[in-house]
Amino acid sequence: MNKTRLALTVANAQQERFSDGVWWVELAALSDGALVSGAIARALGVRISDDRPALETVGALLRKQTALLVPDNCEHLLDVAAECARTLLRNAPALRILVTSQEALHIPEEQVYRLGSLPVAET
Repeated sequence: MNKTRLALTVANAQQERFSDGVWWVELAALSDGALVSGAIARALGVRISDDRPALETVGALLRKQTALLVPDNCEHLLDVAAECARTLLRNAPALRILVTSQEALHIPEEQVYRLGSLPVAET
């Protein structure tokens, strides 16, 4: 099972635990770290305004919620993904984040679960 499928399975199995929602944030197509906070906001249906940073708006929404955020494919945006996770966790104590990445974020709150490599098909 690959990391994305495993995260989907876990997120689906945990929906009842997260009464305020489970949100999937696909990051594979992003090439600019500046777009990450906007992608998170869009996944949550948060309207972004020019006078308030997207993560501040998302943090305010999630502040009192029990929710799961699943940013998928963060390996090419590690620094930004780590900063977003730190900011959101600081502002929303009941939030949990399940990140899929080939590399760890290296933040204090992180628990890393390493998956084995997928088998290579013989040709």
